[in-house]
Amino acid sequence: MTPIVQSFILGDLIFPVFMFPLFPTLFALAALLNLPIDALVQFVVLRFMHVKLEREKWFHLLLKLWGIGLLADVIGSILLTGIMFTGLHFDPYDFYTSLFSTSIFFTAILLSALVIYAFDFRVLKKSCSLRQAKRIALAFAIFTAPYTFLISTSWVM
Repeated sequence: MTPIVQSFILGDLIFPVFMFPLFPTLFALAALLNLPIDALVQFVVLRFMHVKLEREKWFHLLLKLWGIGLLADVIGSILLTGIMFTGLHFDPYDFYTSLFSTSIFFTAILLSALVIYAFDFRVLKKSCSLRQAKRIALAFAIFTAPYTFLISTSWVM
């Protein structure tokens, strides 16, 4: 095949990275990759904040925070997918080409981080002090926001 034909075929098969959470197989892959990251963040942050939980409560909290992170990823993906179909001048494959496209992606990441913070705080305030809950939720919002949205599909093609 000529390079033009190969490029055309690859362009049709590869879709924007932010759409991964919207497809069941890729969602499972994203979920499996997020779990160890969330576990590491939880381990480090709880240890730093001197919060001690029983093993069962620790795992229960991890599953809740992991689920919240996945929900936030899906919300960000839905926002970006919705904007993609509005007809605005928005390039989901190479969004670094315009300031508008880049700002939309950063807005989606910020929205996802805010969702993570709000829901994590609601969960954490049941098992920690309010001050600790705010700090831990903020750490999760910063460290587990969907930064994979910043991977441009044009880099893969």
